[in-house]
Amino acid sequence: MNKRDCVLYVDIKMSEEDILDLIHKKYGGKRSYYYVDCNWAIFDIESNDAYSWIKKRRKDDGFLYFKYMIAVESKIEESFNLFVSNLRDFIAILKQKGGQVVPACDFEDELNITGR
Repeated sequence: MNKRDCVLYVDIKMSEEDILDLIHKKYGGKRSYYYVDCNWAIFDIESNDAYSWIKKRRKDDGFLYFKYMIAVESKIEESFNLFVSNLRDFIAILKQKGGQVVPACDFEDELNITGR
């Protein structure tokens, strides 16, 4: 994983298909069964093999047991701030849909995420 990339641990009552449709409708680009490749990022979603409806409630490491992991790979070389801004907006959309999102990346503090 490159320093500009991020993994989002996501727990939401949506299918992988619905999440990919949401990404594709919002950002466009090429959509396949497992990913969306838009002009600023590649979103690759997978079910979390470690998913546990019991363990996801843990206070410190519960996010490791969320339902999905979405790897977000930056395609913007010249403007890292734009990537962070777009990623922050995407996280807000997932939260508006009732999701819990925890980013795991070198710049997670820049995403201004509070709570889960």
